[in-house]
Amino acid sequence: MKYLIVLSILMTTQVTFAKTKACQNLDSCIELVSKLTKKKYIIDKDVKGAIKVSSNFKLTKDNADDFLSEVLSINGYTRVPSKKDQWTIINSRDVRYMPTNNYIYGKDKIPSNFDYIMVTVKLKNPHIASEVSRNFRPFMSRYGRIIDIKNPGIIIINDTGKNVHRLLSLIEILDKKPSKEELEAYENQTDFKNKIRELNAKNCSDIKGELQEIRALLQK
Repeated sequence: MKYLIVLSILMTTQVTFAKTKACQNLDSCIELVSKLTKKKYIIDKDVKGAIKVSSNFKLTKDNADDFLSEVLSINGYTRVPSKKDQWTIINSRDVRYMPTNNYIYGKDKIPSNFDYIMVTVKLKNPHIASEVSRNFRPFMSRYGRIIDIKNPGIIIINDTGKNVHRLLSLIEILDKKPSKEELEAYENQTDFKNKIRELNAKNCSDIKGELQEIRALLQK
């Protein structure tokens, strides 16, 4: 019985070591992860890179998917879905030209790996959309993007799942339903801005009229 237990441990160790050893560069790693997860990959011809893990790291069916997502990111690549259980591996700088998985915050379960995703966030306080978008840009990853739609107060984030979760945690702190006083202050501010625009438009119209009069006098 003891012999069988020892043999089983040795065999498991050898399999783990073999899997880790077989995953020393991106090509071999992608192939191994593909076999473990049953996902198919289309790989850009320029994709290449080395991988090194600690001796106690175990690559399994459960962690293979997240592992590949991270090692691709480390080497400057990412994967984007092409169809069910099929992905395309590209340079991360090109991710803005490729479709990514879309999620709605508060409705969908958002992955927390290094794949690029797009997340739509409807704010409780729509008036801070532009401010959030502007101030969050320094926290984006190198190829991440963030835009706002002021009305109806929506933020759209395109970044890695890991970074999206970090930004969402900040939004949860900042985004609070505005009080009655805050709403009134915003409405007053909006009215003031509209009046300024009207005055500017009127001034431009007056100047245009004066120029027309000067041209008419010069033509006489």
